[in-house]
Amino acid sequence: TNACYIDGNLTVNNGKGFGLQGSADITLNTTATLTLTGTGSIGSYYINPGTLVFRDDAANNMPTTGTITGRVKVVASTQNVTIPDRDFIGRLEVSNDSGSDRTVILGTAAGQTFNIGGDGHDDDMISGLYLSANGNGNITLDASTYNPTVNLITSLASYTVGHIDFIGTGAGSEIFQAGNGNWSLKGNMNLTGGSFVAGGSTFNFNGSGSQTQTLTTSGQTFNNLTVSNTNATGFVFADGSTIAGTFADTTATSKITFQSAATYTIANVNIAGAAGAGNTVTFQSST
Repeated sequence: TNACYIDGNLTVNNGKGFGLQGSADITLNTTATLTLTGTGSIGSYYINPGTLVFRDDAANNMPTTGTITGRVKVVASTQNVTIPDRDFIGRLEVSNDSGSDRTVILGTAAGQTFNIGGDGHDDDMISGLYLSANGNGNITLDASTYNPTVNLITSLASYTVGHIDFIGTGAGSEIFQAGNGNWSLKGNMNLTGGSFVAGGSTFNFNGSGSQTQTLTTSGQTFNNLTVSNTNATGFVFADGSTIAGTFADTTATSKITFQSAATYTIANVNIAGAAGAGNTVTFQSST
């Protein structure tokens, strides 16, 4: 359960694995470098999982090879940070614990794809993408510079995770700049307590199995929003919503719940079920 701080190099060789057990956190300080050679891997054990923390330049120098699983936290404390193109097989949190505003840029070039989740124990990791302003400074997740495709996935449809959420405990605010890319998620999205800049983005809520999905917009505007959830309860708006682009659901048997006392402002609508009994798209009120 002790924390470990690394200032030098941590290398995991081809075919080897490094596991974080018993809630132990490993922090790679700004001067540290993680190297994953070939199939080398590092990640959290699923019982009381620890967290692999990249601070400042350690995040800029994150490897694009090897496998990173479990819980990962990128902390922009003394500088802005760029996360290179790679998959995070579990949970990714971007954070600022300082008194100054910081930005974390997602990607290093156009056309990149980030997959977050897909660990065999996604439920233990509470997989998803999280923003946390834990000091007085704001944290901005910038996906508008390179407009990557981002997929929040789960290894099993019974795992009700794969969320996007603001979880900071400090006086600073979370700012999510979605850019013009495509985003998909299996879990919930909660924008309470922070800011959301939609850009030209499209968000697709594509849960299945046990994955009922809830969107809490907190009064913030989306560009394009697509529902392709096949769960029996389906997709739920927790509050009112403004969609400046297109609201779409062309998934037969899907269900969307609107809050009875809320207001919805939608520029364009594309709703289509399929031929045959029961293949409709269902809209319902919460009461």
